[in-house]
Amino acid sequence: MITVQQLRNYIANKVIEISELKTSQLIIDDSELSKFLKELKEKDSPMLIGVMPAYPIQGTEDSTQWNNKLMFMILDKTSYRDNDHDSYLDIFEKTQQIVRQFVNLMLNEKENAEGLFCNQMAWLEENSANVYPIWKKQGCNGWGIEIDVLTSL
Repeated sequence: MITVQQLRNYIANKVIEISELKTSQLIIDDSELSKFLKELKEKDSPMLIGVMPAYPIQGTEDSTQWNNKLMFMILDKTSYRDNDHDSYLDIFEKTQQIVRQFVNLMLNEKENAEGLFCNQMAWLEENSANVYPIWKKQGCNGWGIEIDVLTSL
């Protein structure tokens, strides 16, 4: 199981590794997300948000594993009065480039069996990856990333 502290360290480290990111936050659920996004300033954008994972158990009694269901968001605070549609789409382009870096870092950690999860990224399930747009969420726009990482019980 990937611990809360490991996840906090992981997202803080990604802010260091990806220079475009300004800040990060680990949240519990959508209600907490709303609170943080309301307080977010444009100068704090883009921001990396990690969501507390679900941990379903899978496998058989001889090979049981945690399925760490990880979710991240890369969001940019948007002032809608200052943006036409093209500049609005540019926000998605800018945050999409950061998402690509983030996903590539995760895949490199899997390939090299390294990272802050004590080599647990070696069990990252590439086929579980899902990247999708997030728009007008508390004045923020960007992308969500969902991925599963299997770990031993």
